Parts: sequence; C-alpha cells; structure tokens
Amino acid sequence: MLDARGDTIGVATNNVAEYSALIAGLESALERDVTELEVVSDSELLVKQMRGEYKVKNEALRELVADADALDVEGDVHRRPSRAQRAGGHARERSARFGLVRPRLYFSSARM
Repeated sequence: MLDARGDTIGVATNNVAEYSALIAGLESALERDVTELEVVSDSELLVKQMRGEYKVKNEALRELVADADALDVEGDVHRRPSRAQRAGGHARERSARFGLVRPRLYFSSARM
C-alpha cells in the first residue's frame, strides 16, 4: 500500500464523495510519479461516467469530472461493489477514502 487516507468532506452526496476520493487518489498517484493506473470503484455511476457511458447531468459532478480529467493520469476504470452496497448500507455524512496500490487505485465513500 503506497497511500491510504480518509478525508472528512462533511455532508455530501455519495457521488460527490466518490469523485472527491477519486481526485485525492489521482493527486496522490501523481505525487508518486504514477501516470498510468487502474481505478477500481464501488460506484457504478462514477465508473460509467468516467468511461463516457453515462452523461454527467449534475453541475457539481461536472465540475468534479473536469477536475479529475484535468489530472494527467491514464488508465481504466472498473467497478467492484462494496460489502456495504451488497448489504444495502447508506450514509449521509461521508468521508472520501482511497488506497493507492501500484498500479491500482481503490476507493469508496464510507460512513464516518
């Protein structure tokens, strides 16, 4: 594990937390000179939006997508449902979490 952290982002939607974790992970990868990686997320919406399969309709998410796209990191995005998703867990207060394992970036939003 090259890096792992959780940043409190306050009250936010799950999608905002997912994108915040993605951006933090991409920034961490760049700090370590990693310019190509595989992103694994439990967010179907994020994965399909980043692949261009879904349009980004929400303005706040459009800004976050632009921030993620602006980072010079290449790779692919895959989905792996979390245990909480399989169990139906949800939370309003979120923290953006990621773990960077070369060359993969795993992240999810998690309960505080």
